[in-house]
Amino acid sequence: VYTIREGSIPQLPGLLDAADLAQDPPVRPSLDIPVVFTPQQRVPHEGTLTITSNDPQNETVDVPIRGRGASNDCPVAVVAQEDLPARPLDVISLDGSNSTDPDGPEGRPVAYEWVVVQRPDGSTAEPVERLSNPLRPAEGGPEDVGSTPGAVFFVDLAGTYVIELMVTDSGGVTAPSATCPQPEARITINANPAEDIHLQLVWDTPGDPDQTDSDGADIDLHFLHPRGADWFRGGDTYDCYFGNPSPDWGQAGRAEDNPSLDIDDTKGAGPENINLDNPEDTQMLGSPYRVGVHYYRASVGPFGGADSWGPSDATLRIYLDGVLTEEFTRTLNDTNDFWEVAGIIWAGEDRRVIEINQVSTRLP
Repeated sequence: VYTIREGSIPQLPGLLDAADLAQDPPVRPSLDIPVVFTPQQRVPHEGTLTITSNDPQNETVDVPIRGRGASNDCPVAVVAQEDLPARPLDVISLDGSNSTDPDGPEGRPVAYEWVVVQRPDGSTAEPVERLSNPLRPAEGGPEDVGSTPGAVFFVDLAGTYVIELMVTDSGGVTAPSATCPQPEARITINANPAEDIHLQLVWDTPGDPDQTDSDGADIDLHFLHPRGADWFRGGDTYDCYFGNPSPDWGQAGRAEDNPSLDIDDTKGAGPENINLDNPEDTQMLGSPYRVGVHYYRASVGPFGGADSWGPSDATLRIYLDGVLTEEFTRTLNDTNDFWEVAGIIWAGEDRRVIEINQVSTRLP
């Protein structure tokens, strides 16, 4: 039942440097010899590891080994809730504290792992131990700690997410697995926007080797009021974007009918979201709402060139009354490419998207 792990014994005779006890801390060279214990019965087992050396006073050292075979019951992964309704930008608490391990410490597993097995295209959120800044959940937080059963998850896009819990016992056995077959412990999150108009922008830049790090292509979402004559007007409240994230639309001083840019991603892949409740009647205003996408930065430096990440494929999704109404994808090639994507008609029961799909290589 005792074996030395194959390949772990060095070429013999094994040589070690002498100890140097004068140093602080003392240097005591050592060599690890892994011994594997594979009992087949639940009884005590005794063995001996014999070491021979050229020490004239101690040519042979016998190291006694003792072990007892024991059965290892599989841990069981359990989630507190299997189905969770949510809205984009919600923060979800993941709870695996009901998981068990019959022969584990206090009847619990020793490690918990949350894995996102399904997500909407463009979502980059991952479970974290806690949020670094609860007021800015899109910034994430420290990596999930496996020794704790809980985690938090930021719902960055509308759509369906499936998050699976896997648990491990003190013997290194994970469940669910081939060793411990059991039903998957999964949480399904269905995130549907509650706002009348929900705009969602994501992008993919093949030239950026890591679209989740702190540096990357920056693409911006714009939403123009029907009375807006121009994009990018700093003193004009009609373009909602990162430079004007919550303009005063509709009835002056009333926040309930104002749009809001809720996520401004500047480091690659997105997402960015703009929401609007209580849209105004576009027939009365004589023009639709308009949606645009701007390639704000395609390079590390301000002038592109060799450091450019190159073209990026931008995808815009438009939800009306909580339903995905249209989805558009277009390649933007370089800094300042501007894509006027679509208009939105909102007039009584006539609520629809009209495609524009025009790209300019200069700012409009």
